[in-house]
Amino acid sequence: QLSTDSIRLRRDRLGRNALFVHCSLLESLSLNEPLVADGLESYTASKYFPNNLNVLVGKESQFIYGFTLSYFRRKGVMSKKQKKRAQKEYADKSFASSRLAPNFMQLLQFAAGKAQSNQIVLHTDEHKTYQAQVKLFNQASRRINLIHHQTNSKLHRDTKNPLFAVNYLDRLLRKDCSM
Repeated sequence: QLSTDSIRLRRDRLGRNALFVHCSLLESLSLNEPLVADGLESYTASKYFPNNLNVLVGKESQFIYGFTLSYFRRKGVMSKKQKKRAQKEYADKSFASSRLAPNFMQLLQFAAGKAQSNQIVLHTDEHKTYQAQVKLFNQASRRINLIHHQTNSKLHRDTKNPLFAVNYLDRLLRKDCSM
């Protein structure tokens, strides 16, 4: 019979080992398939700390090539009490190094470093940040031509949707947890 602490420790160890194996595979990997990228929004600790997990996934293989994490301040309308709490929560915190655009650019640069050819096909939704960063990447890159296809995120999320790989990953990540 195992205690819940023992189970948690074994689960955590298994998770760290899985990340190690994944990172080891990435070292010798080269990209030769279209990619899909999207941001999965959630919360850390409370709604005062929303985050965005940018994920880069193989369109056919559904292999997770990379991810970055960005933290934000709470968005939307707040009552006076909530604004006061937000001021307290953010008093000693900086979000300067946690921006969506540079973190997404990191994924593009990673993909460029792993590309087998001089062309990468990338599928995203219509988020303006993605469009702007792809444009900047193509202006700066001498070796890689990034072909960017955008799909409306409100389209039906089935296997025919170009964003299926990342939508499916989102579902898998959220299905058993309260995010």
